[in-house]
Amino acid sequence: MNQATDMSSPSEAKSLKHKHEKKSKKSKKVPVGQSASHTAVASAKLSSSGDKKAKPQSTARSSKSAPRVAKVEKSESSGSGSFKQGTAMKRTSSSGSGAKKETLSKATSPSALPASNSSSAVSSSASSSAALVSNGGTTLAPHIQVRPLSASLSPRHSFLCAVDNRGAVSLWRCDGDATKWNQIQPESSLSLAAAPIHGSALAVMPLSDEADQKAGDSEHAMVLLFAALPTASNSQTPLRCWAYSTVKNAWQEMCTDEVKRTGSSVGVSEPSAREGHTAVVYKDSVYVFGGRALASASSGSGSSSSSVGDAQLLDDLWRLDVKANRWEVVKARGRAPSARAYHSAVVRDDSMLVFGGLATGSKFAHGDIHEFSFVSGRWRGLQATGDSPGPRCGHVTAVWNDKILLHGGQTSTNVRMSDLFAFDCRSTTWDTLKLPSNSPPRSGHVAVPNAGKVLLLGGGNDIKAFLDDYQTVPFSASAGPSGGSSSSSESTCTHAKLLELGEFTDLTIVVNNERLETHIAVVSTRCPHMLAGLPRGRHRVGKSKRHRTELAIESPIMTRQVITKLLEFLYTDEVDVSSLSPQDCLSLCVASYQYKLPRLSWLCENNIRIVLDIQNVFFLLKGSDMYQQPTTKALCMQFILQHFSEFLPLKDRIDDLGLPLFYEVVTLYHQLQTGVLDLEQRKKELDPGPEPPRTLVANFTTICNDTPDSDGKVKLEGRRISFHTAILSEHSRSLARIFAEHERRDGDYTEALGFGPESAMRAESFQAMLRFIYFGDTSMSTLQACDIMEFSRLHGLTALHELVTRKIIEGVTVDTVFSILPVTYLQHLAQREDMVQLRSRCIRFVIDHLNALDLTKLRAYSPSIAIDVLRAIQAYEKETTAVSS
Repeated sequence: MNQATDMSSPSEAKSLKHKHEKKSKKSKKVPVGQSASHTAVASAKLSSSGDKKAKPQSTARSSKSAPRVAKVEKSESSGSGSFKQGTAMKRTSSSGSGAKKETLSKATSPSALPASNSSSAVSSSASSSAALVSNGGTTLAPHIQVRPLSASLSPRHSFLCAVDNRGAVSLWRCDGDATKWNQIQPESSLSLAAAPIHGSALAVMPLSDEADQKAGDSEHAMVLLFAALPTASNSQTPLRCWAYSTVKNAWQEMCTDEVKRTGSSVGVSEPSAREGHTAVVYKDSVYVFGGRALASASSGSGSSSSSVGDAQLLDDLWRLDVKANRWEVVKARGRAPSARAYHSAVVRDDSMLVFGGLATGSKFAHGDIHEFSFVSGRWRGLQATGDSPGPRCGHVTAVWNDKILLHGGQTSTNVRMSDLFAFDCRSTTWDTLKLPSNSPPRSGHVAVPNAGKVLLLGGGNDIKAFLDDYQTVPFSASAGPSGGSSSSSESTCTHAKLLELGEFTDLTIVVNNERLETHIAVVSTRCPHMLAGLPRGRHRVGKSKRHRTELAIESPIMTRQVITKLLEFLYTDEVDVSSLSPQDCLSLCVASYQYKLPRLSWLCENNIRIVLDIQNVFFLLKGSDMYQQPTTKALCMQFILQHFSEFLPLKDRIDDLGLPLFYEVVTLYHQLQTGVLDLEQRKKELDPGPEPPRTLVANFTTICNDTPDSDGKVKLEGRRISFHTAILSEHSRSLARIFAEHERRDGDYTEALGFGPESAMRAESFQAMLRFIYFGDTSMSTLQACDIMEFSRLHGLTALHELVTRKIIEGVTVDTVFSILPVTYLQHLAQREDMVQLRSRCIRFVIDHLNALDLTKLRAYSPSIAIDVLRAIQAYEKETTAVSS
């Protein structure tokens, strides 16, 4: 199904559409291969080479089978985040610790999900999705409450379904960029008699016939909506299922035949009406688990239930055999998860993983994770380690490679969250991931990993029942390196602020007479080919005491914006390529190959896969051929072969393309028609493969250890320790002021930082602090944490201060107690509850280990510390004497 997203304005799109229709009518009389002068020349060459002439064939589908879509238009207008016709929708695109807002025109858009709802984000390919924008052909403004559900056929093909309070069902499809959606207009629409209850579920599975595969269009799908309709209190109703087929372009209710619905006369053989259930696809079946039944509804065969208010929580598992159109209860082995609703379920390989969900009684929510094997039919609970999300419901999960991302939801204390976690399926370990501070709490929303990002849409919170914005979070930064376990430092290390502040720079990049200030240590380590052979420190600029190096880049395709994006990648290992035009994205891709940055190449090419449409494919094909980008060129050729009927009428664009490239296109198309070229095999060959690993931590470890081009140093215990003032200033404005006010040619800041002869800071402690600041290493000892405590507080190093505080609290031993105890007496900490408890713990530890401790060490500390310890010992002896007598 061809649904190219138009990037032009609405008026231009209308004119272009008319032009295309006019040309298409003329070309119908001429067989493919003879409809234009270029084609005639190419066909003659093909015939002369001995190939058989391809038979005329129309690639256009009949109006009966082709779903009608309303295309998305992108606009530069801005406005409020409401859902009224003609306004703009707020978009928060997050990268690292910062965020930026954009606007996309939205005459029609699925409304946000109410906070009380839970949406099902499911996928047959372990990827969930969300919807964003639709065009102005129809409007959803009258539908006050639209509840979005999402499901994905593949990482590039996703669906969103919305059901308003009047029961009207609308359906969208995304074929690439998850921020651009086409509304589908089925031949037979679905309008439910009454509004479904909250917490319906959506699933999608591939559906293709032999003709589709031969034509290279195998992205047909069946979308299944599972919902329950409210009925009279004494009625027993099943869970209803409606299916939309992209082939038939129509909705149809499943399992309406009584024989197929009941299956047998023994017991119940259909799931009861419910809400907050999940539906996942595995092969030719859909598995529905759990949910909350209506008070009058039977839980169905093979289930137990728990009451919550007027409803029951369910733990039954059902399988819908789509081909046989039949329900059956799954008699699973092992210990099944307890009854729950508004949980999450995703498919990875041959298993379904279920997390969290609404619980009964005072517990409110579950925080466990369970795995069901489709092969063995057995449940098992997973013993997860690490920083768990804790009990919650109404959250969303999505799978990427070996990880499950979890975002938001409501906790067991009924608090809505904005946090992000990653569960490593191989090591069963949870990691907390970094999100921008302005991320709003959400529950009952949808999420989709797409083009290196996670798109979060809709939902609600305590402040706003319907959130009318969406947010993009760089996905790879969240998920860590593909195919491997991500450490906490790997998932949180970023230096976006270092680039943003632009302080203490020593490298000037001149791009076509425009200057960009950056840091030579970062560029030389992260991208050595960029500075290959360039001498450093040739001159000083103005009155600065710092050496500066200048790099000139002169290229028609290397613009300031492209180099800025390249630097963004060097400082963060991520780049929001979706904000670039296709032309700039191609230029960045060229730069990534020139400077040998494979991860950046992967990100750029992945974005090009998504943004390819009939308007930009001409430029991208010509540019990729000119700048020798074989992968991008192959992607363009693949797109043209799949959209040949749209490509051929554009004679003016073909003229710009040139005869040699057009000849290549026609040659491939001829091979496709004659069976020489296997389009499916070609697709597999163009598969992007796993995402290249992130190297930011490894590179900044090198910068920290080797200190190339360092401009600062301190002397501690007779050792000189070098560092980069810019990296320390990134984390502390106090340190930035010190470095600016005490700038020295020799870079010695020992006195300026207060490290005199009586300083408590040791060399190894300062190095441990640098490792944390440079690349997020948390492996410091308790004694090192004690040394760093006061310095981190004084200079506002908040994250470091929290780390050392935790290390100190957890590290009381015979060797550390007399180092930790003085920390609890520091003026700014003495009254804190955790420090009061730690002080009591340390003193009690001293009493319990008197024989192993050297009490003379107390002489080095404040008299009040010694007095408190002696009083505690005296009180203990009196108590012991009293007990003995």
